[in-house]
Amino acid sequence: MATVLYVACGLAVPAEGEITEGTDLNAFYNTNRRKFMSVLFAYQLLSIGGNLAIAPLQLAGWVNVGQLAIIGAAWLWPDRRVQIGAVALMAALTAWYAITFISVL
Repeated sequence: MATVLYVACGLAVPAEGEITEGTDLNAFYNTNRRKFMSVLFAYQLLSIGGNLAIAPLQLAGWVNVGQLAIIGAAWLWPDRRVQIGAVALMAALTAWYAITFISVL
């Protein structure tokens, strides 16, 4: 799972050699959005398996299902409001997951 997340992060940001003074990060995001979101989608599928493997975290798999839906919406619709909403919802779900399930570990 860590490797898949690492790949997603690598796709989400330009390589050091690609950054110049006039680099348009918005254009980079729009060009690469579907690539790294596809990898994030795969990460969430793996996370469901990880949560199911740990008995106290089995209900946390539903958080992953919600995140799959959010990633799917952000993958489908490039509208700025959808993208910002996806980030906000992912942050909220991740925070709720941390508060609810990290103590179990």
